[in-house]
Amino acid sequence: MRNSLLYFALFFAILGCRDEKPKPNLNKEDRVFSKNELLKGWRTYSKDSIEVNIPSTWLPESRENTLLYIPIDVDKDLFYVIERVGPSEISCRNYIKLLLKQFTAESKNPKYFLRKLNLKNKRDCFRVELYADGNNNVRHKFYNFLYDTGSEVYHFGYKTVDDKKMNHKNYQTFYSVLLSFVIQHDNVFDGDKIRVEGEQDMGYEDL
Repeated sequence: MRNSLLYFALFFAILGCRDEKPKPNLNKEDRVFSKNELLKGWRTYSKDSIEVNIPSTWLPESRENTLLYIPIDVDKDLFYVIERVGPSEISCRNYIKLLLKQFTAESKNPKYFLRKLNLKNKRDCFRVELYADGNNNVRHKFYNFLYDTGSEVYHFGYKTVDDKKMNHKNYQTFYSVLLSFVIQHDNVFDGDKIRVEGEQDMGYEDL
């Protein structure tokens, strides 16, 4: 399990460096971590059937229909969220369509970047980056990752400020939390189950 998770973590570090539009400001020291590596200043949060590594300053709150919700900055509407739905309720692709429709309808100067990850297990897996203008001349960047396990669709979301000085750290934080997430003693992103074989850029019309 450890080697598999580290492989998947390494993939995302490389994947981040390959982005062209928009391109994260990564350097050689940036990487994401598996659940077996607890970052300095982080802690393991456990509740009910979930366990996840998060920054020590983050304080999760209970919210209906979410596995995890963490307000980062209430005034700027920044947060980290993990949600889960059954494919019978909505497919992974339709979930993304709904997300993009709502985002473009409610946002100022919206922009999105969508990429499909081609997995060995053939399950749907996507990452979506959303950009929009907020209040007080703030530009938001919203990281999203969606994965269909076959029995459930998981959505990880991290809304941040689009800041060139912080984007690489926010990218690292997003995937470090994601890769550490465990539910019912099972790591959702076990590298043996979701070996990545390729990736492709997509548009809304391709979903």
